[in-house]
Amino acid sequence: MEEKHLISPNITPNDPDAVKLLATERWDIRTYIVFDVFHDTYDPDTAHLSAEDHLPVISVFLSQKDSAGIAGMPMANEVNSDIRALHNSTGPGSRPPFFVDRADGKAPFYPNPRTSCKSST
Repeated sequence: MEEKHLISPNITPNDPDAVKLLATERWDIRTYIVFDVFHDTYDPDTAHLSAEDHLPVISVFLSQKDSAGIAGMPMANEVNSDIRALHNSTGPGSRPPFFVDRADGKAPFYPNPRTSCKSST
């Protein structure tokens, strides 16, 4: 992974900060788990900004047939957008790991978002 520039040369696998759980999102039929692995420039204070913290994404699917690979741009963009949205929704000073439970029709509530969107209608 280092050869493909997915691992920063500044972090070693034995570094306790090398792997961080960023988010878990639970749905009825699927659970998404996002880790920050060997990424030394990730900053939770700016992670809500679209120009910041573009994490490389490797997708791992566990089912009857397991697979893993470097995610394409659509999936990488979606993961980065979702992580930015979580940082924005959970408010200033929030830190991972984030847990979102959408199972059984639940809707998450965020009492202190950084910004709020208002409909023009």
